[in-house]
Amino acid sequence: MEGTFTVVTDSVRAMFIRVGEFLPALLGAIVILIVGWIAGKVFQQILARFLKLIRLDDLSERLQIAEFLRRGEIRFTLSELIGIFLYWLVILAFVLAALNALGLTMAAALLERILNFVPNVLAGVIMLVLGLFLGALVSGVVQTAAANFGIGQAKALSQIARVV
Repeated sequence: MEGTFTVVTDSVRAMFIRVGEFLPALLGAIVILIVGWIAGKVFQQILARFLKLIRLDDLSERLQIAEFLRRGEIRFTLSELIGIFLYWLVILAFVLAALNALGLTMAAALLERILNFVPNVLAGVIMLVLGLFLGALVSGVVQTAAANFGIGQAKALSQIARVV
């Protein structure tokens, strides 16, 4: 009976030692996540205000990006959307740091691969915005030229040019 008691107490003692060794890393990860959340919110607000200050939302209205977002039932302005994107980028970076602090290298490596994909998504969004801008520009030129030449279907031609 005494041998069983020793085995149980040794197991419980080993568990508490492991928990004691892991607790500082866990608290550090929690602190990292809290700082990341605060930093993400601050950066989001600063970027959104800066983009509104330089009138990005007005530009998005003229380029019909805002209308595109409304049709997609997105209730944020372009400035707010970019701010939200930055917020989640900061959060993911701090989650990566927290995973590294916990020693979860496999999860950190997976998240790092996801973060490395972000520039490709950003480039795609920029290309989409430029495509919308150029489509609107070409559409206006085609409609004006067709109307000046007396073509009755100027509006239809301009829509075709926009899509192309």
